[in-house]
Amino acid sequence: METGSDFTSELIMVFLIDNRRIDLENYKLLRNYYVDYPYLKDLVSSIEEWLNPELTHISFSSSGTTGTPKLIQHSKKAIIQSASYTKDYFAYGQADTALLCLPVRYVAGKMMLYRAILSDLQLVLVKPSSLALKNIDQRIDFAPLTPMQLYQTFKLFPEKLSHFSKILLGGASITGELLERINNQPSDIYHSYGMAETLTHVAIRKLNGENASDYFTSISPEISFRIDEDSCLNIDTPHLGHIKTRDIVELLDKSRFRWLSRKDNVINSGALKLVPEKMEPLIESLVSCPAMIFGMPDPVLGNRICLALETNNSEMALEKLKNLSLPFEKQLYPRDLYLIPEFEYTATGKLDRKRTMQKAERLQSLQL
Repeated sequence: METGSDFTSELIMVFLIDNRRIDLENYKLLRNYYVDYPYLKDLVSSIEEWLNPELTHISFSSSGTTGTPKLIQHSKKAIIQSASYTKDYFAYGQADTALLCLPVRYVAGKMMLYRAILSDLQLVLVKPSSLALKNIDQRIDFAPLTPMQLYQTFKLFPEKLSHFSKILLGGASITGELLERINNQPSDIYHSYGMAETLTHVAIRKLNGENASDYFTSISPEISFRIDEDSCLNIDTPHLGHIKTRDIVELLDKSRFRWLSRKDNVINSGALKLVPEKMEPLIESLVSCPAMIFGMPDPVLGNRICLALETNNSEMALEKLKNLSLPFEKQLYPRDLYLIPEFEYTATGKLDRKRTMQKAERLQSLQL
């Protein structure tokens, strides 16, 4: 595919759906599947945007994790550069097979579509859902997934993972239980750091194998990192310019960092600061279910620390938590426990902390 102004030349890539191959130049045939696969409407619309020579920029929707989703525009040249970084990092090439099981209305799915077009991949189309891998029976060289999709695959049909060479997780944190399962997998599994503003990932960490790491590394020497006075990550790129984030990180050097928390999530309680994302994995490893730490208004402390668990088994939760031992000041231990059958998640699989906390506020808490 040419990388200049002609975005319509050399339409080589192939879509694979219902055991049928559809060449990119015949992409309009995908409309025949709209009744059974309505998600293809977004995909076809995104292809038309890409192939339209009059459009120099394309809009991407943010996930809305910390507020209302917003539209962010990026130039086609920036998209090409981002796709090039990914191709070089993961070393896939023409005719390799990739999976698209993420909503194309959001940046992760839309960028996977454009990567496939730019690298002439065979793109397997699967309805976005937590059970997306259920019917996969062919080799997949590269697969972006949400942690929930991988977790459900481990839980319900782990044999499907033998088909995958490289899996890239994004959109949410990795729980302790999921990481334990990943450690024993022969597939190469990675975790990405990115957002709509960065056209998905600008940094990657390996989760299993010899090069497993707890810090993210830039996907290119051309992309560098620094922090501001609040320890929030700042990103410098040649294709997107300077990007400020609200992610608190520990900077190792200009190409590596450990992600700690969203600045918005830090809880001030009794003059002490708590990063929920540090405590949550420790609790999840103890109770074997998703956990969320949040603050509730308190007249003395400012905020009292609360814990929500995605379960309705109060006896199990209280029994496992009664001798809680964590590497934090006792003042930061959760005081109230909320049992929620189902947490709230965004359309891209991220924990929606605000809506989950609103659920907790309507429930009676248990004392810890």
